Amino acid sequence: MLQEFAGWRFLSDFIIPGASVSSPASAAGASLAPPDVVIVREPVPEALEAPVITHPVWQVSANGETLLTLPGIARFLISEGCRVVIEPAPGADPVTIGFLVSGPVLAVLSRQRGLVPLDGAAVGWQGGALLIIGPSGQGKSSIAASLATRGWPVLADGVLAISPSAPALVRGWPRLRLWRQTAQTLGIDLGTAPALRYGIERYDIGWPEHPEQPGGPWPLSGIVIVLNRAPTATCERLTPGRAAVRLGSSLWVRPTYTDSTAASAVLQDLIGLAVRIPCWHLTPPETLGALGATADLLTETLRAQKEAPGHAASA
Repeated sequence: MLQEFAGWRFLSDFIIPGASVSSPASAAGASLAPPDVVIVREPVPEALEAPVITHPVWQVSANGETLLTLPGIARFLISEGCRVVIEPAPGADPVTIGFLVSGPVLAVLSRQRGLVPLDGAAVGWQGGALLIIGPSGQGKSSIAASLATRGWPVLADGVLAISPSAPALVRGWPRLRLWRQTAQTLGIDLGTAPALRYGIERYDIGWPEHPEQPGGPWPLSGIVIVLNRAPTATCERLTPGRAAVRLGSSLWVRPTYTDSTAASAVLQDLIGLAVRIPCWHLTPPETLGALGATADLLTETLRAQKEAPGHAASA
């Protein structure tokens, strides 16, 4: 079946939680355009031949072919930025497999295409994309949702595929994955938003599409790196050197960059982003009740940057 997730079109029998599934009629109409990713269920080798990267769950070959092995779940063979072979373990939860496709597998596919996969959410700012990125559990989606309640367009959430050459968010879709408590704190009505997994109160919430350029790409207008927590939120502009170091904490599937060639390539891409795009370090608050104040702080910080002498607005 043809599914769309985060602006990517998947041909797969594995259901990706939160993806939209094309009806037979619409799928037939879209059949002239090939899917971005084809996923098949076939046997997967237990190891790659002569891998250049070895890790407890990752192996990467010299040509970038990547093997992800998760005992009790599945083995994933990811290649060419467009093909995934999955061998599920006996009795594996298909929803878990779908989640992995939407996270680390999609991140590897992005990197195989020469993109930089960053972990975060994105909202519209100055005609482009403002990335809100950082390690897992820092509240990136919550901060994006707080901005969205103030009218900021939602562009993407999850794996952010970034073009490093002409810095842009390549694909997206206007959805946020929020916990019930976060939605209630921000006054967001969950309505009929589906739970991402049975028994877990995290929901896939849709937002209106960006009116000017739905689906992307969007040039990058700024990057907010969310790290650590404090009683009161703080936000500071970063120099390119400090930004490049912190950007590394927001990369998906970091173990797959541990050989010298892969590490050098991704470091060059991160340095290029840090030099060309303004970056801030946001320290989020310790409580959900301070999300509104955090959104106000970020808004004022960005407004001051826009109004600063010599500031050039992004296209």
